[in-house]
Amino acid sequence: MIARGTFKVIPSEGKASSAGKRFEAMAQKGMAPTGVDLELPVDIRVDQLAEFCAMAVSIAEVAMPDKDFVGLALKELSLTGERETFDVIANAKGQGGVPYAWYYTAGAYLGHGKGRGASPEEWQTVIERLAETIAHAIENKTAKELNVDRWDDLRVYVQRVLTFGLDTENTASLKETAALELARYSAAKAKGRGATTVCSLCSSAYEIEPQREAGLLFAPQVYTNKQPLHGSKAIRNICTICEIEMMLRQILMNHGGALGSRFEGRRVRYLYFYPTYFFTPETLAQLRILYNRLKRVSFTSLRKALLIEQNGHTKLRLDAGSLQKLQPLLMEPETDGPPQKDKMFRLHFPEKQPVTFYFLGVPPPSRDAKDAEAWVNPAFLALLLPLALDVKVVASESPLPLLTEADELDETVFLDAPHAFVSNLMGKERITLEGLLPQLQALTAAYCIHMDANANFKKADYRWHAIPPLARNVAADSLYTFYYLKKWQRSNDADMAPVDKARLYLQFESIFTALKGGNPMSHARQLTEDYMQFYRHKRRNSNSILRPISIASRAILKADPRLFDREGLTEAVRGELRDFMDRVGKGSADGRFAPGSNWESREVAMRRFAEYFVGTIFHDIMRGDKSALRGKQLNLMKNACEVIYRDAATKEWDDKHPDDEEDSAEE
Repeated sequence: MIARGTFKVIPSEGKASSAGKRFEAMAQKGMAPTGVDLELPVDIRVDQLAEFCAMAVSIAEVAMPDKDFVGLALKELSLTGERETFDVIANAKGQGGVPYAWYYTAGAYLGHGKGRGASPEEWQTVIERLAETIAHAIENKTAKELNVDRWDDLRVYVQRVLTFGLDTENTASLKETAALELARYSAAKAKGRGATTVCSLCSSAYEIEPQREAGLLFAPQVYTNKQPLHGSKAIRNICTICEIEMMLRQILMNHGGALGSRFEGRRVRYLYFYPTYFFTPETLAQLRILYNRLKRVSFTSLRKALLIEQNGHTKLRLDAGSLQKLQPLLMEPETDGPPQKDKMFRLHFPEKQPVTFYFLGVPPPSRDAKDAEAWVNPAFLALLLPLALDVKVVASESPLPLLTEADELDETVFLDAPHAFVSNLMGKERITLEGLLPQLQALTAAYCIHMDANANFKKADYRWHAIPPLARNVAADSLYTFYYLKKWQRSNDADMAPVDKARLYLQFESIFTALKGGNPMSHARQLTEDYMQFYRHKRRNSNSILRPISIASRAILKADPRLFDREGLTEAVRGELRDFMDRVGKGSADGRFAPGSNWESREVAMRRFAEYFVGTIFHDIMRGDKSALRGKQLNLMKNACEVIYRDAATKEWDDKHPDDEEDSAEE
């Protein structure tokens, strides 16, 4: 190939020879020994032979550093006697990258050697014959290498690394290996005779050779500080073990579709599968099928699969039966073999080979993912898979299994040092079988809320990095569920959330409440039930729905604590409510009377509402702190009251008008 390329780059006709300039430069710089005749032919054939020899010999020397290809070429050209002159010119200063020694050799061959008087066709035959000679020398060496077993280092490495029980002989050999590595590393700093080469990656005592460019993962060459200083050699040395590791890493990189730093920077989280008791042949076969086809979950598709229409309303199914029927979302379509571009990190075994331990690496879906996003899929799969299979699951950042046997884990799921958002939602890292479903429901609810409030689907961005504050908030107070509903409402420029959306978020809140215990909704529900006895909204917006709470809070904020005690504040709130309802009756204020109410029932309801708001909410819970009425807690309660109001009003309308559209309840 080099021979053919030489005649394309330096054609026999149409290009001037550079040989004359080369000979003049050699004479001016005194490169040649005294008495050497540099009056050589200036011919394009000199350029062809010189440039070919320079390139062919340099490539051959990289492949076989211990072979004298210069001598081989001179012998083929019958110029062995010119070797001394060749070496002097080749070692002269001021070369500047020009192969002066080969120009001298080519000029001598054409001027007074066997090439004298050769035609262009005969000259091409000479160069092609020389190329074949060099190629045969390399092929013979390669054939010998193919017959050599290059796996001895790997066998020794496995014997040193894998130990079973107390192995005193292996301990002694490790000491000898460490001493040998230290000696080689120390000798590598020496210059001249006795200097050794070490692996640039591990400094081990295995066979060392220059790293091949095809074995590099990321760039044409990699810098190393384990080469002698002030030297011209840039290619680093590497041992056979590191070379095998890089080869395997390249295969994995190509299989996973990630290259370079993107492959190295992936935040992979690993799932380790253990039997609950023991694996039978049937359960192992099921696990193998799942392992080979498991994929990352699309949470948009998951939400669509779990939302159902029931009695004209949308409801989220989070029962165990529904979660166990998500096979199309969890598994790739069945094929004859593994997918060509497998995003998961998994091992592939022969079909008939029994395997009793499986682990799976789950990378995040996006590039440059943050730590929170890296835990989104692994946490969900770790909680879901034990509900579908008879397995225990360990989710960890470690690429090495944390447990040897299943009986080391009494619980069903172990989340090893998960991201803070998972810890906030779960409350614990080890989860029993009984606690799996509530934890999975809470995690799924948090994902659904995040997709409503934080995701940007116009740009196809889930924005998972924004889920930690959400998880922290809903874990601290489940009323934050309605804060994120309000955020969704504002982002969609809606006056108020649809009824189905409000009911869905009531379901989310009940999931968080059941998981954490307590019932923070009881106060909001009591307030809403009390003011619905005397007031109903007129306009389709949040302000109209929450008018009684806004009036009561403003009355407390305006009241002077020196003039109004607990009873006084109750009467002040009651008076503001009565004045507002009088204006509602006259049509000068926004709102309506509660259906079926009269003046006496409304008075009783307003008194009860005022006593509960002032006595229980303001004095007992907020400790009489007016700043709390200006802060986030009151807004959280108002958001909850709005959702409860919407749900109650819709149920009331459905009971009275079962055949009408649900939007009529808002008129």
